Amino acid sequence: MLEVVPSGCATAARYRRRSQKGRELVITGERSPASGGRLLGSVAAVFAGGIAGSLLRYLAGEAFPHELGEWPAAPLLVNLAGAFAIGVFLASRPVVARSHASVEFWAIGFLGSLTTFSAVSVEVFLLAESARFGMVAGYVSVSTAGGLVCAILGRRLGMARL
Repeated sequence: MLEVVPSGCATAARYRRRSQKGRELVITGERSPASGGRLLGSVAAVFAGGIAGSLLRYLAGEAFPHELGEWPAAPLLVNLAGAFAIGVFLASRPVVARSHASVEFWAIGFLGSLTTFSAVSVEVFLLAESARFGMVAGYVSVSTAGGLVCAILGRRLGMARL
């Protein structure tokens, strides 16, 4: 159950939610990043996380390359691991302990650039260009369903730690 409690400020709110183990979590946070220097800090956090996530994705591709028309295992594993990690990250820490900067760096920047939909699209395009349509269907299915399952499993693991 989620309860919104106004905090007296138009740009902030407090939310209360009970975890699966019955503990109350209090979520607070500003909703307007444009206040003061907050926007610049947000951009810097997303930028730094994005660089790190993109670099890790690139290194995984270099470490485990595949030929045109082959099953793109490295991109798939990176996407599945990233989906699992974001599930754990968002569920394992009490929301009140998550700073905006940590969400912006880890969830949006790092994991967002690590697990990009555009990378899936490129792999699907390359498989289709090789006339490997069965592999296209399999890759899209495994990427989509597998990512969702990994995120759910990560969330369950994270919630179990609360």
